[in-house]
Amino acid sequence: MFLALPVGCLSAFVRFLLPDFVGDSADGFGAVRFANAFVDYAALPVIFPIIAAFIIGRVWNDLKIKDPTGWILIALIPVAAVRTSQWSALVMPLRLVLVPILWSACAVGIFPAAQLFKRKLVFKTLSVLITAGLLFLSSLIWFAFFCHENIYGAVMLLILLAYPITILAILFRRSLVFESHHV
Repeated sequence: MFLALPVGCLSAFVRFLLPDFVGDSADGFGAVRFANAFVDYAALPVIFPIIAAFIIGRVWNDLKIKDPTGWILIALIPVAAVRTSQWSALVMPLRLVLVPILWSACAVGIFPAAQLFKRKLVFKTLSVLITAGLLFLSSLIWFAFFCHENIYGAVMLLILLAYPITILAILFRRSLVFESHHV
């Protein structure tokens, strides 16, 4: 509540300086819509289970989540059910198809990047950059499709999906090698 006036003043100042960037006009970028895409569609539903897993790991030391990616995907089921009931009334099937793909790509891609965080400082920086890049790119993809820039959205979606698919292929390969050595 006490931040409302300073943040409002700052946003009015930025809107005055950069009207095409912040404005919601047809020729402007629409940073407010982009921030809305970041919070509502792309990043926030994926970030909440990560925060919950971190808190659970800190509060109960003996309770460790064995499969963090599965944890995120399972935690997204109730969110997806609520969002599906809200979005099905709208005539925009893009939300019903694209948003779960973005959530799944971020869920699969974030925790392998977080495993790098346990290593040296260079890997910690790389981990933060990969996580921020995944969340930012998923928001950018949603925003591109929302603005009817389907070619850009499709290319960025392929770029985003390349990372989790590579991770899944590596994990599948490791499981095959592990099973062949223990048979």
